[in-house]
Amino acid sequence: MSGYSFPNQADDVKSRLNYTMAAEFIYRLDQFLEHEHRSAAHGPLPIDTIAVVQHCCEAAIDMFCSLASSWNDACTTGSAKKVLPKHLHVNNSEAMEIILGTVEVVTARFQATNCSPKSASPIPAKWELMFTLGTEFFLELGVMTEIVLGKSAVEVDQVDVNMLRGCLDAAMGMVYELSSVAWPEGHEVPARAVLGMHNNVISCSLEDAGPEAVSLISDVYRAVTRQVMEGY
Repeated sequence: MSGYSFPNQADDVKSRLNYTMAAEFIYRLDQFLEHEHRSAAHGPLPIDTIAVVQHCCEAAIDMFCSLASSWNDACTTGSAKKVLPKHLHVNNSEAMEIILGTVEVVTARFQATNCSPKSASPIPAKWELMFTLGTEFFLELGVMTEIVLGKSAVEVDQVDVNMLRGCLDAAMGMVYELSSVAWPEGHEVPARAVLGMHNNVISCSLEDAGPEAVSLISDVYRAVTRQVMEGY
């Protein structure tokens, strides 16, 4: 197992696992695109490269939902069935390598854990915010890949590659900022957790990735902050 994520040990297991899943997928996808981009001398990429991102977005959403549903169980085993997408039919070896690598890390960290029941407080727990951040991001990124694939023929323009990589970079920053702040479930969400995420929305690197990238990350940020506000 080779993990790229480093969860906050002050967090509960639910938050750590949602963080791990988001960070592993984002990091692996970014590394994949960086390698392909470098191999293409930072020029256009084969259209199949973007299909890898699309497959991984679909798998990530399935895994987030599968993991969330498992909180209703005893949460004491680390079976891969807990996190492996139920309807995984990906005929793409590169996508499968990213997906299964993430499953391996999440499953290993799921071993011998015990999950506490959800607090009765209306204030969203950290794992719920991480769930929203992850699912909203991969949903939005999946739509973006569909648009890129729809307008591309054989190759994908460098501008679109930079746009996707900018989104991944900003999302990783948001996941990291949310993970770095710990608070007890049922307590108010610290302002610094939300403000830290917002710094990635207004970053120069995201702006350089283009208006579509800024719009995507802004939508993700709004989804998380809306959940926070609805809890008060």
